Amino acid sequence: VDWVKGFLKRHTEISLRVPEMTSIGRIMGFNKPQVKVFFDLLKAEMDKHHFRPSRIYNADETGVPTVPTKSPKVMACKGIKRVAKVTSAERGKTVTLMCSMNACGNFVPPAFIFPRVRMRSEFLDDAPAESIGLTEKKGWMNQELFVQYLKHFVKHTRPTKNDPVLLLLDNHSSRMTLEAVDYCRDN
Repeated sequence: VDWVKGFLKRHTEISLRVPEMTSIGRIMGFNKPQVKVFFDLLKAEMDKHHFRPSRIYNADETGVPTVPTKSPKVMACKGIKRVAKVTSAERGKTVTLMCSMNACGNFVPPAFIFPRVRMRSEFLDDAPAESIGLTEKKGWMNQELFVQYLKHFVKHTRPTKNDPVLLLLDNHSSRMTLEAVDYCRDN
């Protein structure tokens, strides 16, 4: 411990940090040849269509837990050994959130994917206006839901043959369907 403290004092450019959990699949897919392929394709599309920043969207999904996963720090008097905070004992569920934003900072209302069989309108109380709620047993994006999200995306971005939209996505298996490709080509 003393050696580490001394090392960190001598090397102020280094600090102890909490690493972000990254899957081996993500690390394996992020390499120089793959990045080059992506940017070559992006350049070809940009040269072909001359997209304006307002027509370039990035879409990604994230999991949002329904109960807090970390307790925030609180202020307390010095000398008190224990500071308590009431928390929920339940594990909660994770709701998947699909978001798209363009290069100008405008966003398409998000899609919430709830881990349920049936959708209830109350789930979207206090959600951003025109958000959509979708359901899937485990709460994850799948191929059918992705096509529904594309329809929602098209409704809000209104792409045309003369004014197309570039939608940047990861290569998750839910995006890799003929139905999704055909829908994008048609719209």
